[in-house]
Amino acid sequence: SSPFVFLLAVVHVPVRFSLRLWITLEKMAAVITLDFALKYMLDPATAALVIIPLLTIFYGAYRSISIYEGATVTPELRELQRQSVVVPKTAVCLPIIGSVILIVLFFFLNLVYYLLLLLLLVMAMVAVSFVLWPIFSFLLNLVRRVVNVPQNLAWLRCIGTVDTEALFVIPVISALFVAFLWTNHWLISNVFALSIGAFGLSLLRVPSLKVATIMLIIFFAYDIFWVFFSQLIFGENVMKQVAMKVATQYKWKLPMTVIIPRLLTGGYSLLGMGDILLPGYLLCFLYRFDRKNSGGLKCGYFINACIGYAVGMLLTLIMLLALNGMAQPALTYLVPCTLAPTFLMGFMRKELQQLWKGSTGTVRKVPARSADPSSVEMEAMGDSSSSSSSSSSLSTNSGSHPPSSLDISAVGDIEIQLSPEEREERESSLKADPIAFANPFSDHL
Repeated sequence: SSPFVFLLAVVHVPVRFSLRLWITLEKMAAVITLDFALKYMLDPATAALVIIPLLTIFYGAYRSISIYEGATVTPELRELQRQSVVVPKTAVCLPIIGSVILIVLFFFLNLVYYLLLLLLLVMAMVAVSFVLWPIFSFLLNLVRRVVNVPQNLAWLRCIGTVDTEALFVIPVISALFVAFLWTNHWLISNVFALSIGAFGLSLLRVPSLKVATIMLIIFFAYDIFWVFFSQLIFGENVMKQVAMKVATQYKWKLPMTVIIPRLLTGGYSLLGMGDILLPGYLLCFLYRFDRKNSGGLKCGYFINACIGYAVGMLLTLIMLLALNGMAQPALTYLVPCTLAPTFLMGFMRKELQQLWKGSTGTVRKVPARSADPSSVEMEAMGDSSSSSSSSSSLSTNSGSHPPSSLDISAVGDIEIQLSPEEREERESSLKADPIAFANPFSDHL
């Protein structure tokens, strides 16, 4: 009889859980009325939950390219570019790290809450300045057409010269920081959270569809486990309990979620930053792929995936409504709704291999800007995370050489102009390690 007892012990827990879930769903479904369902779906918060994440992703995708435009090619910049790339090992480790952090918060939230709040606020200050800086720079450039405004200002000797933009960014950041501590308003918390999201999307890069798929599928399973099955091990829904404690037991909200009040049905909706960041890395990769291959976004992979993201978010809200507010892992719907149309379009366009490996497509020849350029045109055809080689072609002309600079044109073509000493150093570096010293802006989308 021992095999029979063992079989009962194995089957008992999931069967019992399934029966309880079924009974709960039946009770919940009976509560929902048509009037409430219409108000819920027509509430402005529903549209905000779709539009706000997409705007954050678009800004992060745009800045992931613009922050390198016109940048001087230096070893530090190459190293920054290398460190910002998410490789497959990192994609596998991220859910493990996330699980450890979630367990620590579940058991020891009282001990680490204020340390976590401090770290997030410091990160938020940096992220808000990152978001505001180009905005004030654009406005100052408009003013400079009328009034002579200096590019930088000389302050005290201990500070040195600072950009004029800092005069506007620092007061705004300070005001937001004080207002958050004084009022703990959900709107300021949202500004901090979305700024951190845009900052992360701009700096970290997924180099290929392969890495994005690995990361999203693992987090897909991660989300389902911690929302639906963590109760079987820990006795409580770990993710829900952590979210509830953070939202109700402490004075200040952690800028980790987007909070949107509902006007028609009351209450509020919450969206975790992971539901923006994780699909956002895929969308940012597709944005760079479209810019590199077609020079625009019309009818490209990015727009296609954005539509899929919107559909996935609407499915999440519909299921949340159908189950009367029962917690829903948004990645359960966002992952298939973004990956499936990407794979389908790539298959139809016969570009799936390029997407999977992270190829930037055929490198077009960049015309010389002067009679004497020294350019290096490169194409990374393999996965940047593996030890695949990059094919490169060098063209050199005699004469004087301009300083090292990077130019990213509107269509994403890349031209690097190097001095003779830098070119000699680069050639020797390529022989030693062709992946590490290849053009970082061509290797990784």
